[in-house]
Amino acid sequence: MVLEERPAPAPAPAPSPGALTERGGAARPQLVLLSAGDAGLLDQHIGDVLDALDTADPAPLAAVAHTLGSRRPLTARLAIVADDTEAFVQRLRHARRQLAGGERGDLGDGAHAADAPLPADKRRLAFLYPGQGSQRPGMMRDLHERFPGFRATVEGLGAAARPARGGGRRRRG
Repeated sequence: MVLEERPAPAPAPAPSPGALTERGGAARPQLVLLSAGDAGLLDQHIGDVLDALDTADPAPLAAVAHTLGSRRPLTARLAIVADDTEAFVQRLRHARRQLAGGERGDLGDGAHAADAPLPADKRRLAFLYPGQGSQRPGMMRDLHERFPGFRATVEGLGAAARPARGGGRRRRG
């Protein structure tokens, strides 16, 4: 028996400038990847990124993440997760100091660094989907198009499920 509906959630705080927002207005975390040929060049690259973001109106973090993520990854790598440009700049400065001190691996506060990628036999890829059910049409289209292993698995599952639902037209997305 339900006596009344649940209380409405408190309104979310307004997103900070430079935050990518979803339909509800909540900032989405962004994964920003930086890489260079070696640790010295990575430090130089970090300096260039910080200089580019040191303006009165810095680029939105989603644009920064997209631009840097579109580059071919090089040997020395730094990954930072942040909700907005301001948080990213703070974490990037902190990570730069840690890298200068010789730290690698988990740098804390959403940052991870390495001087070289893992050997191929030690790499693992995982796709995580919190919740259940369809969130929006075409939600996994990008993964389906970009990752052959993911595509093969989804198509195999679809082929196995088709007889149970009586065949029918194949859907993508």
